[in-house]
Amino acid sequence: AAVTGIFTYQSTKIARGGAEVLPKLERAYLFVTVDQTPSFVQEAPNIHDMHMTIRFYNHGKTPAILKSLRHYSVYANHPPEELLKTPKGDRELPSGLVVGSDKDFPRAETYRLVDEQREGIRGVEFAVYIVGLMKYEDVMGGQHEVGFCWKSLSRNNHVEMTIYPSPLNYLD
Repeated sequence: AAVTGIFTYQSTKIARGGAEVLPKLERAYLFVTVDQTPSFVQEAPNIHDMHMTIRFYNHGKTPAILKSLRHYSVYANHPPEELLKTPKGDRELPSGLVVGSDKDFPRAETYRLVDEQREGIRGVEFAVYIVGLMKYEDVMGGQHEVGFCWKSLSRNNHVEMTIYPSPLNYLD
């Protein structure tokens, strides 16, 4: 009877551990990428639109239910240290927006540059930064968020986007 009790206790302990780990294995995990090469469209003699695509990719096994999203781009000589406070910054998305497992949710971002700014990002002093925050739920009711900061980088006379080491980059 004592041996059976020990085995029952051990089995219960293992089952509880598995029950705690299962939601972490099965939940949605959103990661953010920005397509590496932005496109430039000349809108006027001195104006260029820099078009970029942000992708929120679900690497998890279950869908992510999108709750809120904000992103914007900024031209600067240093990365933003925090997200701008805006009246619509925390508004919720319409219900029903979901990113399935192994799927992405692309969002377009455009930044308008004048000739001087375009030349500035070809150098090393200035860059276009894309920053933002997405909040989502997993199907088990867990609340999560992912913050991001990407930077334009000039390489071989063309511009690429790369993730920038910043406190704005995090997964929760």
